Amino acid sequence: MKKIYLQKIHILILLLAFAAEPKIGMAQLVITNGQTPQQLVQNILLGPGVTASNITFTGTPLQIAAFTANGTNLGLASGIAMSTGECSVGIGPNNNSGNTLPVGGCGGAGDADLDNISSAGTFDAAVLEFDFVPTSDSVKFRYVFGSEEYLEFVGLGYNDVFAFIMSGVTTPMAPTNIALVPGTSTPVSIDNVNDLSYPQYYVDNGDGFIPTGTIQYDGFTRVLTAKAAVICGETYHIKLAIADAGDPILDSGVFLEAGSFSSSGSIQISTDVAYSTTNDTTMYEGCGSAAIGFIRSGDLTGPMTVNYTMSGSATNGVDYANLSGQVTIPAGQDTAFITLNPTADGQVEGTETVIISVTNTVCNVTTTVTATIYLVDPLPLTVNAGNDQSTACNSGNPIQLTATPNGGIGPYTYSWVPTGDLTQSIAVQPVNSTTYIVTATDACNNQASDTVQVTVDVPQPLFITASNDTTICQNQIALLTANYQGGIGAVTLQWNTGDQSNSIQVAPLVNTTYTVTATDVCNQTATEAVTVTVLPNDALFDYFFTSNNSVAFTNNSTGYDSGVWWDFGDSTAISNTFSPTHVYTSPGTYIVTLVVENAAGCLDTIQQSLLVRPDFYFYVPNAFTPNQDGLNETFNGKGQGFDVYEMRIFNRWGEEVFSTKSLTEDWDGKDKQNKVAPIDVYTYVITIKITPQEDKQMVYRGIVALIR
Repeated sequence: MKKIYLQKIHILILLLAFAAEPKIGMAQLVITNGQTPQQLVQNILLGPGVTASNITFTGTPLQIAAFTANGTNLGLASGIAMSTGECSVGIGPNNNSGNTLPVGGCGGAGDADLDNISSAGTFDAAVLEFDFVPTSDSVKFRYVFGSEEYLEFVGLGYNDVFAFIMSGVTTPMAPTNIALVPGTSTPVSIDNVNDLSYPQYYVDNGDGFIPTGTIQYDGFTRVLTAKAAVICGETYHIKLAIADAGDPILDSGVFLEAGSFSSSGSIQISTDVAYSTTNDTTMYEGCGSAAIGFIRSGDLTGPMTVNYTMSGSATNGVDYANLSGQVTIPAGQDTAFITLNPTADGQVEGTETVIISVTNTVCNVTTTVTATIYLVDPLPLTVNAGNDQSTACNSGNPIQLTATPNGGIGPYTYSWVPTGDLTQSIAVQPVNSTTYIVTATDACNNQASDTVQVTVDVPQPLFITASNDTTICQNQIALLTANYQGGIGAVTLQWNTGDQSNSIQVAPLVNTTYTVTATDVCNQTATEAVTVTVLPNDALFDYFFTSNNSVAFTNNSTGYDSGVWWDFGDSTAISNTFSPTHVYTSPGTYIVTLVVENAAGCLDTIQQSLLVRPDFYFYVPNAFTPNQDGLNETFNGKGQGFDVYEMRIFNRWGEEVFSTKSLTEDWDGKDKQNKVAPIDVYTYVITIKITPQEDKQMVYRGIVALIR
């Protein structure tokens, strides 16, 4: 046993990492704690024919709970859950092969009866016990047993154990385990019900490594029934127990179906109405049928004849086919059915009732069980195929037609002509105008029809006209327009500029062709092009001085072919000469303007500033006296009509003592160290540029005497 316990510990540690895996999105087991054992038994477990008392529970509060399992693969919808750990261990999906909550067990005691059944010590026992009194000769309930010990520990002899031990209180009955494999005296256990032993009663729920299933247990039984023969009115005791065996880990659980703990020798009545209006008890005259079930409990070994009566405002044999008042439940079965078939009398009678009654005598108590079915007048069936529609062209988008039924009895079937479709909605794309007919048939074979017309419009040819080709000046805006005729439906215009309007403004810098396309709903297209020619017209001129006051202008304009206008900036008359020469009468700065025009009337203007200097003369003194007497203190060249580029002064040894590039900076008789130069004869080199002849330089060399 120690070796098996260590194996379980190893698996538990190995798989703890999987416990945090997210649960897959599907229906899940829901566990609800907090109800007392009395509430769980009286309000959930008990069914008809049983009264319970002396209800007790041994174990921790989290080892017993209410559950719901709708949509899971458990096989039971709701009831009571008991577990060797916390009941929440059973919540799926199965993403853990060895779940134990809490880890290491609950720390609870075992149970002596389960010790004897398992031949091993038990732990964490959960035991629900109560006395009950049956009202028939049998008692039964439905359950599912599951465990995390599947399948790793099958056949190893130390598996979790459960039992339903029943004994007599007011009548002799030795303690007996009624949790047996169907048709045998073999107890249900992990070793007895698995993938190899009675596999028809076993559900393989995965190994926990790949999340699957809707509950956590790796394996569990199919829904089984525990049952026993009893004496009506006597008191019995039931012990519902489950525990860990051999070790306190790898939990197991048992699920007891709600309302299944029952002992009823009476007949119950069920109704199942085909084509019901709103529930399972109301039906239409002349339509469908109702299956009326008579259900017995207790001993099923022989047949049972049930006498019933028909009453209500509806008349047997008139408003529905005649029913005899007697039905036999065959041996081995718990239910027999009769069929209620209402007839259509064509009269509006409002709601009528059909009441089925059975009288039961159980433990010398007589009761009457009834079920009521309501017959209502059928509503007339109509169907609406929708409004007539039109399509712009036979190559357009399909048109959806949908039939909407009203009245009648669902479900409905549909048939379309001429397409032959059998669906409620169809998509059509007729080439020519077509009338469609839909016929709706309800569950009672009533029929109604409707028509819808789909008109196919014949598309007209599509034409488009656009602006004539046009010529503009540079930086000028051109307005382009387009209009269409014909086509069908909404027509859209699309320019290659991306615009979608009838007119656009463009200002191209070069010759450009613009296209516009018209498209109608039938995808007919028409395209037109407009070319915008841009006439270049760039005003440009150059000039040079022929003398200090005479300027020759050169017209370098492009695109010119119509006219020129010169304004020389000195208030003289405008000149229309292409490249004129102008003489300025006074020196100064003048703004010269040239305007040119091309054949399209495009004007362009350019302006330049020029400086007119006075007539040229230049002289250099031969001596100066920087003696601070205020006379002849500095030395420089004198004159007008020129620019001084440079003046350099050298002593008799050829050393430069002064230099400047400014016409206004004179030599004051000091050397470069700002020391007074001695009285002597010095050499000068002066370079000037005569302004009107900008490429001509003149160099003056000579001597100057410095006298103090």
